[in-house]
Amino acid sequence: MSKKPDKQSILSTYTTDEIVELAKEKAKIDAEQTLSNARDHLSALMDAFDVGQKSAMKRESQTIVRKEKRGRGRPKLKKAEPLVSKESLEKHLAGGKSSKASRGKKVPLNELVLKCLGKKPMSVKDLINALKKKGWQSRSNDPRRVLYLELGKMVKNGSIIKSGRGMYEKG
Repeated sequence: MSKKPDKQSILSTYTTDEIVELAKEKAKIDAEQTLSNARDHLSALMDAFDVGQKSAMKRESQTIVRKEKRGRGRPKLKKAEPLVSKESLEKHLAGGKSSKASRGKKVPLNELVLKCLGKKPMSVKDLINALKKKGWQSRSNDPRRVLYLELGKMVKNGSIIKSGRGMYEKG
């Protein structure tokens, strides 16, 4: 082992930036040495347990990506991945059917309500059951609330009549 120079000669010979760079290089060398020791230890353990993944470890150790040295300031943003794939965008622009369009057109709720309502008044519970038989399915946690909102709009525009509390009929 060589003798270390005294602090005064180091401070008089090197600038602060050079000392910092040397410290960074030393830390990098120490980290690589620690990583190498860990790999050796792990491979010894894998040999002891006869695990056949040794070749995979070698490949992984060769493909370690080193981080680029960055300056001060805010890190640069990475490009975001597109929300839509190129294939689906080209298909859409070409006029091809999307996955939702191929399912069939969705009938508006007010039209379904008019089909289900008869001349006699129906309660909201009966109306929901009739709508479900016609194929209506709400994504809401509370489908009654959605139906009440639609019924309120329909009463307002006059397409149905509210005949009593919670009872509706065609207008």
